[in-house]
Order: sequence, then C-alpha cells, then structure tokens
Amino acid sequence: MIFRPAFVALAAISSLGVAATPALALSPRVFVSGKGANAAGCGTTAPCRTFQYALAMVSAGGEIVVMDSGDYGPVRITKSVSIVNDSGGVAGITQTGAGAAIDVAAGVADKIVLRGLTVDGAGAAAYGLRVTSAASVDVTDCAFRNFRADGIHVNVTGGPLSFSLSKVDASDNRASGMFVTGAYKITGRIADSNFDRNGINGFYALNYQAAAVAGLMTQVAISGGEAHGNAFGYRAESTVSTSPVHLTLDDVTASKNSTAGVSSVGNILETRIMKSVIAYNRVGARGVKLTSAKNNVFSGNTTDLAGALGAAPAF
Repeated sequence: MIFRPAFVALAAISSLGVAATPALALSPRVFVSGKGANAAGCGTTAPCRTFQYALAMVSAGGEIVVMDSGDYGPVRITKSVSIVNDSGGVAGITQTGAGAAIDVAAGVADKIVLRGLTVDGAGAAAYGLRVTSAASVDVTDCAFRNFRADGIHVNVTGGPLSFSLSKVDASDNRASGMFVTGAYKITGRIADSNFDRNGINGFYALNYQAAAVAGLMTQVAISGGEAHGNAFGYRAESTVSTSPVHLTLDDVTASKNSTAGVSSVGNILETRIMKSVIAYNRVGARGVKLTSAKNNVFSGNTTDLAGALGAAPAF
C-alpha cells in the first residue's frame, strides 16, 4: 500500500475542481452576511457569503438567517429549510444564468420556507422560483422580477404539493408572474400578492398532464392583491378530463389586462369570483364554470362577460 502526504491528496482533489472543506457538524441555524465568507461553520461571528454554501452547513429542517444586505446568489434546495430575512436589509438573489434563481427539488416530505427575498432575473434567467418537488413551500414578503419566463414556476413531478404565498410581488416577467401545473395534486393559498405587467399571464393554473395518481386536482384560493397590465389577469385552464382546476378569487382586482381579467377554460370545476373589482380589461371575465357571489364590480371593460356567470354563495 502506498501512502501519500495529505497535501498531495488535497492537490488531487483540487485538480478535480472539488473544494476541500473541513468536516463540520451541521448546525440547525446558520448565518449569511454581505460581508461574510464561505468558510467554517457560518456562525454569527463568521457568517457565510452565499445561500448555497450555507445550505451545505445547515441541518435538514434548519434555518438560514440573513444578517444584512447583500446578493447571496442562486440556490438549489434539496432538503427542508427556512431562508429568512428579517434584518431590514435587502437579501438579493440575482441570477444571470439560464436556470432558476431558487430551484426547489426537495423530498416529498420536505418543507421549504422563504421570507424577505428580492429575486431578479436580469432578463436572462428563466425562473425566479422553480418548484418540482416538496411537501410544502411557503413564501412571504418576496419579489420575483425580470425573468424571461416565469417569476414563480411550479411543475410538480415528485408528489402532492401545498403552497402558500403572502405579500409576494411577481411582476415584469416575460411569460407569467406565477405558473402552476403538475402531475400530482396541488393545493395553494395566495394572499395580498400582486401579478403585474407580465408578458402573458398574471397568475396561470394549467393542468395539461395526465394524472400520475388518482385524484389529481389543482385547487388555488387567492385573496387580496391584483393582476394588472398583463394579457390575462387570473387564468385557469385544464386540457385533461382527469385533471380539473378550481380557482377562487376573493377581494382581488383584475385591471387593464389586454385579453381578459379572468379566464376559465376547459375542465374547470369552478372559477369563483367574490368581492372583486374587474375593471378596464378587454373582457372582464370569459369562459366556463364562472360563478359570482353577485358582490363584484365590473366596470370599464370593453366586454364585461363572455360566457355564462352562475350563482355562488355570498360569504
């Protein structure tokens, strides 16, 4: 057996392009700073510089805490984690490559929390947040802007997903502010979030894939917020008989969308509109299975309604 000095082994590792890092115990809480460095264990006195390095240092189910303003780089998430910015500064992620700024490909039991992040695609990256697999994704006080496809792109391939958005801005993207599809059941709640000036859709739920398991349905409830200046404001569509979509709009505003404020097409269980303002669109609401609680305001649209508008409970 031939023994080589440690420095020779390290040189061999370096020649393969693999960073040699000390074996450190993972921590349930790690820290990042704009003044940090990707070294050691990411504690408060020696914080890390990027989210991706910090993710390698945090234990599953742990928390990455932002200490101050900085651009913390793209991150691929493969385990339960919370990335939290309560510092009062700007926790930025600028992705100038072709992929996603935040790529969630976690286990089917993993829970992801994102809070206080400003995510920019610089007109080059495809997606701000892309989700393919996780049990749940909760996003609060985040912005996803300037992506060449979608600000938020959900295409579930691993198993059922539950998501929630609160106070999110997904605007100025070339395709959709938020796009949702998948081969498994998706349940979502969106509160006080804006989808403005996107090239095609503000919010778009589309089922076009055959169900991977029985009971596939996309069910999303949106309360508060707006979809302004898109082609479609809020859009629900299913092209597969076994994969229906149910969309609820409560106290939202759909305005100045060049095709329709609300669109409901294909195998839709229901698109319910309550306490909402649908104004100054080419068509206020169009399609099938549209219901109204008769407490909405339709105003200034070229055509208020294209299709039947059924009755829904007023609550």
